[in-house]
Amino acid sequence: MQIDRIPGSQGTGGITPLRDGASKPSATGGDEPSPRGAGDSFTPASPQPAGEKPHRVRNRKAAEDKAPVHAPPSPPAKAAPPPPTAIATLEEPSLVSRVESAVSSAVHRVMEYLTGAHGISYYRDITASINALEPQVASLSDRELQAKTGEFKARIAALEAAGKTREEALGEIMPEAYAVMREADKRVLNMRPFDEQVMAGVACYEGAIVEQKTGEGKTLMETLPVYLNAIAGKGVHVVTANEYLASRDAEWMGKALQFMGISVGVIKQDMTTEERIAANRADVTYGTNDEFGFQYLRDNLTHDRETRVGRDLKEVFALVDEVDSILIDEARTPLIISRQSGGEQPPYELFSEMARYLAEGKDYAVDRKNHSTVLTEAGTAHVEKMLGVDNLYGEDNLHMVSFVRNAVTAKALYRNNVDYVVKNGEVVIVDEFTGRLQPGRRYSEGLHEAIEAREGVPVRPGTETLAMITYQNYFKLYGRLAGMTGTAQTASQEFGEVFGKNVVVIPTHKPVARQDLPDLIYKTEREKFNAIADNIVSLHRRGQPVLIGTRSIERSELLSALLKERGIPHQVLNAKNHTDEAAIIAQAGRPGMVTVATNMAGRGVDIRLGGDPEKLALEESRGGKISYADALAKFKGVCDEAKEQVKGLGGLAVIGSERHEDRRVDDQLRGRAGRQGDPGVSQFYVSLEDELMRLFGGDKVKRLAEKLGFPNGEPIKNGFAAKAVEVAQKRCEERNLDIRKNLMRYDGVLNRQREVVYEDRDAVIGGSDLGTTVKDMMARAIEFIVEKHQEGAGKVTAGTQAAIDKDVAFLLDIQGSALDGRQFTKAQDLTKHCTDKALELYHRREEQFGREAMSAVLKDVFLSILDEGWITQQTALRDLREGIWLRGYGQEDPDLAYFKEAHTLFEEMKDGVATETVRSLFHIPPRLFQLRK
Repeated sequence: MQIDRIPGSQGTGGITPLRDGASKPSATGGDEPSPRGAGDSFTPASPQPAGEKPHRVRNRKAAEDKAPVHAPPSPPAKAAPPPPTAIATLEEPSLVSRVESAVSSAVHRVMEYLTGAHGISYYRDITASINALEPQVASLSDRELQAKTGEFKARIAALEAAGKTREEALGEIMPEAYAVMREADKRVLNMRPFDEQVMAGVACYEGAIVEQKTGEGKTLMETLPVYLNAIAGKGVHVVTANEYLASRDAEWMGKALQFMGISVGVIKQDMTTEERIAANRADVTYGTNDEFGFQYLRDNLTHDRETRVGRDLKEVFALVDEVDSILIDEARTPLIISRQSGGEQPPYELFSEMARYLAEGKDYAVDRKNHSTVLTEAGTAHVEKMLGVDNLYGEDNLHMVSFVRNAVTAKALYRNNVDYVVKNGEVVIVDEFTGRLQPGRRYSEGLHEAIEAREGVPVRPGTETLAMITYQNYFKLYGRLAGMTGTAQTASQEFGEVFGKNVVVIPTHKPVARQDLPDLIYKTEREKFNAIADNIVSLHRRGQPVLIGTRSIERSELLSALLKERGIPHQVLNAKNHTDEAAIIAQAGRPGMVTVATNMAGRGVDIRLGGDPEKLALEESRGGKISYADALAKFKGVCDEAKEQVKGLGGLAVIGSERHEDRRVDDQLRGRAGRQGDPGVSQFYVSLEDELMRLFGGDKVKRLAEKLGFPNGEPIKNGFAAKAVEVAQKRCEERNLDIRKNLMRYDGVLNRQREVVYEDRDAVIGGSDLGTTVKDMMARAIEFIVEKHQEGAGKVTAGTQAAIDKDVAFLLDIQGSALDGRQFTKAQDLTKHCTDKALELYHRREEQFGREAMSAVLKDVFLSILDEGWITQQTALRDLREGIWLRGYGQEDPDLAYFKEAHTLFEEMKDGVATETVRSLFHIPPRLFQLRK
């Protein structure tokens, strides 16, 4: 069943056929339109936020994203080995910087203790009680251990019958359930969760966001809260960053869960409806954030309960892996399902060609900090001349403004091999946080089409939105939500404000032995990359493995070229060869290995010092010349020996070639070294020409460096420069937080309207009494007609009464007068008469064709028209949002204007849906009712 093949008219007047085999219904619907005034408490939305990121879209034929382009302006650690000489330290820190560092560290330790509902000591105490049960649980036979699942279910049922909430019931059995699942992990997976993993599991049970450093075993930890919540029988969703991890974790951890009688399923992109239903009916379902989100939207496009595949999210426990990446980094990327729109294709190629003749600084200005462009006065005149129009912003030409803006923005701000790649004749977006390709994801509002025209690839047809939701609003639908990541503390404020979640920082199982060296700062990017390449040469000659993180494909290929010039063998991991990701990352810890990789967020594969014997054995055994067991025995010895060699060299060396906009992404890269107490070293290289520094304060440092005469090719040894890097990151983080908050304010209006529509829609699909629905819609439709024609103070004249009579007669398919010759002076009396008339005619049809047939037809007609109305409403809100910022020039509050007009549009949509549904019911040929008997 394909989303993009939806027949029907563009407005609310069309009726979309509903049969399952024919086509997929359109956007979202609702039961009866809410009475006038329902859903009025929408919060004001902000104007278009600056720098908003592209939206995720799924549509196999054509999909349009929805991202605006323009915007108005423990025991002590052992002594670590000395750093390799090739990674140089800066000067001795000043007294001020040492004091700042000490204060920061003290604050972090206090926050680490206080973070969470109870503090770390609470989680230690709970873990101690779980440990006390271990000898007793370990003495059970396999059959006795497995029988515990049935026992727990019975106890939960008894506790709930006694008046306990489900959460209270789970809390009572949690220590014993965790002890049982830990034992299952030991027996099936040959892995016993450490105390720190148990602590993290307890925090997840309580709905916290858990920070566990990279390599601390989050995947194994998840079996504890997953098992506990699965026992309740309401469903568990384990949300991963990519499909590989979903499949891997379901197979790997699923063995222990299935041993305990817990069923496990995985949802993937290309599954049949039957396969999806089976996966979702499992006790535990693994899948990506995209798959779960799109599944929710698709379920709200269907007309029958039987074709819905997902669970009621209010009952489900969700555990989100890489939670900061999914709920924060991707919070500006709403999920959208769309279909091809009708109409003539705009001349994107023409506007792209025109943009080639516009010059930055003269014809347009670029705000790279806020990721936006604007035409200058001279540029506007230039464009008007090329287009042959007198006023670009005149009413007749306003439709061209977005085409011009997108063409200029595509030229000025979007780069091939950085923001996107051209693959098989298509423009494919590169995720800025993970470096992965995002097929099916498109920039919105015509920007993607503008980039396609600029790159000379076929421009795909435009689309219209069927259904959309942001990640924030989607994950708020879950009854219980917890998350885990290696980097959450720096985002604790946002987790608290947006999701009401505490961040709990779990101590590492072994003290961290990694050395995090100060940044090396260079004047130019060329100097920086030459210094990095020279450093890699020194490390490679020592035999120390090196992982270099870059921000883009372009930079990874630049560094690769420098290494080739120096004769250094290396492997490159970026969006162009992501299929080899697991194999590349798994072997990045072998002696002398050099790996250049784009952003490391959400990779999900640990770098093991000496290499990964399992992956090597799997590769060698594929040819069939050697068994996996023999290959594993061979490589285990090789990797163990190599591990000791690498440890003696100082462990994995991590080099950051640039600071990211968010410290969390840098921490994720840094965390690849020093896992589980291994030695390691990390250092970032920065140039004053890096994008972060250029946009957020690098010019001052550059002028200072030139004034002080620092030699070329040497790092700038100045405390002011190091401080500038920190300030730049904080400013960028604050800007991105503001963007996400603005998006939330805007989406608050759309989300409230979506809730009203979906709730009503669920009621109809769920089989609610449609008699009330019909009555409400008839009253609303007739009230709408009367209000349209009446003249002030509820009075009716002879002229308006005739117009009302004509419209009501057409609405109800009456030949002649709907007023039965009566005269009315009050609109209220006329409205009541017409409503009673409509109900009388409806009941006659119901007697003629049968109540069941009438209800079936009403359901089909109402959902189809409401779906089309919701499509139109989403498009209208998008268009309103795009231009609302201009109200500020007229001394009008854009937020308030958006709120008012969005509400008016929603009321008009409900009026239109009610009117078209009633009209359709009375105009449908009798044979269609006969078919439903």
